[in-house]
Amino acid sequence: MVECARVGAGPTLLALHASPGGWDRGLASAQDFLGEGFTVISPSRPGALRTPLDGAERPEDAADQLVALLDALGVERVAVLAWQHAGPTAIQLALRHPTRVWAVVLESAVTGASPALGVGAGPLSRGLQGGLGVWRTETRLHVLVRALPVAPRWALRWVLGATLAAQGPREDELIDELLEAPGQLKRLTGLLRCLGPLAPRLPGWDNDRRQQAALHHTALEAIRAPVLLVHGVLDPIVPLEHATRVAHRAPRAELMLLDRAGHLVWLGRAGTEVRAKELDFLWRHAPK
Repeated sequence: MVECARVGAGPTLLALHASPGGWDRGLASAQDFLGEGFTVISPSRPGALRTPLDGAERPEDAADQLVALLDALGVERVAVLAWQHAGPTAIQLALRHPTRVWAVVLESAVTGASPALGVGAGPLSRGLQGGLGVWRTETRLHVLVRALPVAPRWALRWVLGATLAAQGPREDELIDELLEAPGQLKRLTGLLRCLGPLAPRLPGWDNDRRQQAALHHTALEAIRAPVLLVHGVLDPIVPLEHATRVAHRAPRAELMLLDRAGHLVWLGRAGTEVRAKELDFLWRHAPK
């Protein structure tokens, strides 16, 4: 059983959420594509919310499970949108089921093993250690969501401290850009809400850590679908090599690097550029 949401009409996008997540986080991440002539299917990945982990731990198995979901929904072909640790599943979907995938967008996505990367990095996951960790982290998230409308600079500084490999002037510039874009603040608030409740999302998050550490060599040269990689140079969570390795090896890859962006590449003025690039890429390759 795979829990999912389905919204919209038009060529289908399969939105694979980051961790911790679920169908709600995938839908929130894909909101730029809603109202643009696409259908968005957002499943809870294995171990998240109501999708069981058993039998779909590996990216290969998760990819096969998603094809079974598409069969059940009567969907023939999709573009796959993947964030963070959903990257390996998106790649396996394109490799194992090439006739079902018409494009792939990897945004700040994991594409292989890397000793510098771990799901346990950052203040959010560090707070999960110990018996009261989940409660403490959920309380912190609740405070952040409540603080964004009334003390946005304080809340944004906390978020950027976890997602941007640069403090000082660049952090201040990005905060100013966000305060000029209320739509982005609303989106960020929505994404923070989708991190909780944490307990039913943790099995998938833990599995992502285990699978990422064991990722083997992937035949990226065999990916037939066009691939767009969007990555921030200042991403402290997923190193830049995850994007460049695919860009150098996948035959139909396009690489969009953002020199002043962190893990959340859509934050700030760069968000308009990212949205335009992704929409252009999808419409260029959408089934006619």
